[in-house]
Amino acid sequence: MNWRELARWEKISLLVILLLALFTRFYILGDRVMSHDESLHTKFSWQLYAGEGYTHNPMMHGPLLFHLNALAYFVFGVGDFSSRVFPSLAGVLLVLTPWLFRHWLKPGGALAASIMLLLSPVITYYSRYIRHDVYCMLAAVVLLWAIFQYLAQRKKKWLYVLAVAFALMFTTKETAYIYTAIFAGLLFIPFALQVLWRPWVNPKLFTTLLILLVVLALLVGVIGLSISGAKVAEQSLDEDGNTKVAAPTMSTGGRLAVGLAALVVLSLAGVVYWGVGETSLRQMPLFDLLMVLGTLTLPLGSAVLIYLAGGDMLTLYNALTGGNVAGLLGPDLLITVATVLLALLGSILLGLWWDVQRWPAIAALHYAIILVFYTTVFTNALGLLSGLVGALAYWLAQQGVERGGQPAYYYFLMIPLYEYLPVLFSVGGGIGAVVYLFTARSRRTEEEEAAAAPFSAPLDLERFVPLFLLGWTVLSWMGYTYAGEKMPWLMVHIALPSIFLAAWGIGRVIEGVAWERLREWRDWLLPLSMLLSAAGLGVLISALVGLGEFATTEISAAGPTLAQLQQLGQVFSGLLGATLFLILLYWSIRRTGVAESLRVAVLLLFLIGALVTTRTMVMANFENYDLATEFLVYAHAAPDVKVSLEQIEDISWRTTGAPHDIKIAYGEHGSWPFAWYMVAYPNAHFYGADPQA
Repeated sequence: MNWRELARWEKISLLVILLLALFTRFYILGDRVMSHDESLHTKFSWQLYAGEGYTHNPMMHGPLLFHLNALAYFVFGVGDFSSRVFPSLAGVLLVLTPWLFRHWLKPGGALAASIMLLLSPVITYYSRYIRHDVYCMLAAVVLLWAIFQYLAQRKKKWLYVLAVAFALMFTTKETAYIYTAIFAGLLFIPFALQVLWRPWVNPKLFTTLLILLVVLALLVGVIGLSISGAKVAEQSLDEDGNTKVAAPTMSTGGRLAVGLAALVVLSLAGVVYWGVGETSLRQMPLFDLLMVLGTLTLPLGSAVLIYLAGGDMLTLYNALTGGNVAGLLGPDLLITVATVLLALLGSILLGLWWDVQRWPAIAALHYAIILVFYTTVFTNALGLLSGLVGALAYWLAQQGVERGGQPAYYYFLMIPLYEYLPVLFSVGGGIGAVVYLFTARSRRTEEEEAAAAPFSAPLDLERFVPLFLLGWTVLSWMGYTYAGEKMPWLMVHIALPSIFLAAWGIGRVIEGVAWERLREWRDWLLPLSMLLSAAGLGVLISALVGLGEFATTEISAAGPTLAQLQQLGQVFSGLLGATLFLILLYWSIRRTGVAESLRVAVLLLFLIGALVTTRTMVMANFENYDLATEFLVYAHAAPDVKVSLEQIEDISWRTTGAPHDIKIAYGEHGSWPFAWYMVAYPNAHFYGADPQA
């Protein structure tokens, strides 16, 4: 995005949205009591800031948050507000990111996306929260921007941006694996179609390709059945059994199918390489992107390879998080070490084969970030292994636990309560993306269509981007619904693609509006009549309800009362008003046209939805933000925690003459968030489960 290319209205809109984003993300930021998870993040960030060190633990996700929070304490001091500064800043940047996609969303679509991100109740809530999700979303959006830019320009600088965003995403949270799987899958589909579409230098291998694909599909089915029928071993991570991990044990037949599938995949790669030809492959930008994403992901997916090779996920998790590699005895240690080394070696060899000049710089950027954060600035060497293997190992072991016990329809119930605006318009955007795929072809000449064929190289991004956004949205719904853990904060990862897909559709609608016609006052009658007609229909419904009440009311022999006559008058006036408004609407549509009227109706619906969403956002973030009456409030402390802290501080002043010198004891049932709040009290004592301790 070039600031000079923006129209004046875009610059003004962008500045207004920036100011509103700063207000909504920072207003009363420190008032809410720390939730259970937030207090974990703050306490361990404070330990890093205080010089007590930090060791990566997959249970609390990636290390980026802890390093940024420690920096916040150094710059702004220790407190609830400072703890949430960097998540809020990331939330502000996230609101502005749609303008990076201005070319594909169109200016109106970028504005709509920023508005939806600004007003999103869920994204706003978790942008004011010390969780990893807002960092992960921001990195994922930048990663997607780099992907689209490389497809459009094929300049190496976008691969470097991709490498940085990719590394930052993987230092935030394990949802990075879901983003990577979705993005890579959606890039692989057009790549596979390009491979099938292009002429092969060795056509005889095409039949072999089809046979291998059928064999691979059968093996995948066998693997799926083996996993679904596997025995699940559970292990508690605390004495009360509140935190567990669980891992399925695949049968020997399933592991054999995995090995055969790996051989088939390698065979497919060889068939494509020799069939299409190396020269043809290297002409495809999609091939470059898949090679970069694949080589960077391979070592990070070592846990999956270890599991498929027969490794014990529970043993692996315990050894890595406990800092005791000796816990991996016998074949487990051999499988772990061999798999990680082979994954790293394979990544290096594939990367150098792809491009001996560009890949080393890409890998250096990626691994520099991974190394710095996972090793806590080179003070914890085991953190690298914990990041490469332990993070995914833990969350693979968590899948069977289904922490929270939420039903499969959880997101289908929760998201429409808050994100009804992007959900509604993403449906329209998805339909529009499919329609646009075919209508764009009809508007081009044969020469233009041949140059912009959907599976050509370079890819036709005008048709690919909306389909990508549709796939991202659908797969996010599917992926997070399938995932064992379903929590309120994960809703942001479904809302995000829905917003971008909805914005693409709205951008197309805005592009189609004949704005120059609105210079005449009569053309403003269309949106005005639509609003009045909507109000008139509301009045009509109210009038019909009143008519029903009048019909059921007993009328005395002396005739109707004054109140009854007033009620009857409201009915007739409502019918008359609704009729007049509908006549005005009919006249406006006849004058403007059905297509133009539908576009204006969509924009008015978006405006009304945005206003209603504003109320929902305000209620969730500034009224009910720490009350269990709000569905987003999950595992939170009550507001009374801060009331208690004020009273403790008052007693400390009275008894010691200082705000925090009082001796105070707390037990395990109040350990979180009090473990965080007690860092200010040097005489605090934690007695655990035994008050005598």
